[in-house]
Amino acid sequence: MCLAVPAQIMQRLDGERAVVDLRGSRLEVSTVLTPQVDVADWVLLHTGFAIECLSPEAAARLLGEQKIWESHAFGDGPTGHLQRTEATS
Repeated sequence: MCLAVPAQIMQRLDGERAVVDLRGSRLEVSTVLTPQVDVADWVLLHTGFAIECLSPEAAARLLGEQKIWESHAFGDGPTGHLQRTEATS
């Protein structure tokens, strides 16, 4: 299964790179597929690449759907069975 998630551009870097906010985490990503993005734009992020530009409305809808999926997967919903773990650095 492939998964792409909405993220917001926080900073443009030199070349085809940007920093995004992904649910509170800052990540450096490639914008080679979306060179037109600017700060505050929303993108669909997959394996470190911003693969598509999103409207704010589409990003909000996808974030809402992601919360529903997580509630089912992590036990808050009727079929949850996975356990949340904290990332370590």
